[in-house]
Amino acid sequence: MSDNQKNINPDTLSYVNGSFDILESELKTNFPDLLESSATETIQNATEFLGELAKEMKDTIESLDKFLCDVGDTFRNADESMANSISQTMYTKAPATVSERHYRKKMAEIHNSQFNDFPK
Repeated sequence: MSDNQKNINPDTLSYVNGSFDILESELKTNFPDLLESSATETIQNATEFLGELAKEMKDTIESLDKFLCDVGDTFRNADESMANSISQTMYTKAPATVSERHYRKKMAEIHNSQFNDFPK
């Protein structure tokens, strides 16, 4: 894959989003019981910050997922529209105008007259 191409795996996106969801939940419910010392308040503040960060990351991933789905839908709709447009007009020939018919008839007469000198 070149540097300008991106590969986004929706399963990985869901997995990471779920991980942030679990992290946020675990920090809120289980951390206060793990440690009791003079650093508990500082660590508690850090875990609250990590919880907020995890929630923001979760929201960002959900937003990115929605955006990518919308982009995919837009491309799919454009592709279907182009395919329908091509299939409807691919074998359609515009009707010739009077001058075009006259020009074609004259060109055919000129072409045929070139061979009138040949024996039959």
